[in-house]
Amino acid sequence: MAASKQSKENTAEYDLLTISLAGHIIAVRSSCAINRKAFKHYTVNVAEADVEHTVTLDKESVIEHLHSNDDKTVYFFLHKDISDWLVTKNVLTIHASALICEGKAYLFSAPSGTGKSTHTRIWRRVFGDQISMISDDQPLVRIDERGIYACGSLWNGKERLGRNIEAPVGGICIIRRCETNRISTLSHTDALAMLSPNVYIPSDPELACSSLKLLCKLALSVPIYSLECNMTNEAAVFAKNSIVIED
Repeated sequence: MAASKQSKENTAEYDLLTISLAGHIIAVRSSCAINRKAFKHYTVNVAEADVEHTVTLDKESVIEHLHSNDDKTVYFFLHKDISDWLVTKNVLTIHASALICEGKAYLFSAPSGTGKSTHTRIWRRVFGDQISMISDDQPLVRIDERGIYACGSLWNGKERLGRNIEAPVGGICIIRRCETNRISTLSHTDALAMLSPNVYIPSDPELACSSLKLLCKLALSVPIYSLECNMTNEAAVFAKNSIVIED
């Protein structure tokens, strides 16, 4: 398995890089070659003392668990370790497509295949430069005294749409396909029930409990909608007019 360490071991046999995610500094050491292009928007140069967390990937473990040793294997093998650790820093990993519009982040969450990426692609087509992508697959949501922010992540979909940017969350939509476009604000109970299947929950019981507490705080703090929509330009216009509130 991936091992998390805070040490000053000899790293000569490891490929080493340092990244920033949701405002936190993480070192990645791997005995497998790392495709640095996949990390280019997240790599930072910092002093060793600034590293908050270290992930060590052992080549034999990667091959044993995932039966492969390509770039994508190393890239996705980081997910559990980093997502687990980020929970301790009040950061959730959410299966959603997240964009910035008029200074705020909007997340569109749904099971795979529902059309969340298609929906945000329509936003980009209709609104052009008004839209910036945070992550097209698994944005990070930081919940702390500064507020609730959606942040870019390494896991941003097969098209790698996203950057290491962040914005305060203006709303979250749970998407359902429908021939007509309609939207409703969910109660806190319904919001939890509909959003929770799309939130990464660690297997460790203590971390799982922390994740659920963060999820409850998220549901109480930002508007969460049920968005039933088709996949037309009109759906993006309807959604934007419904959820984007100018300050």
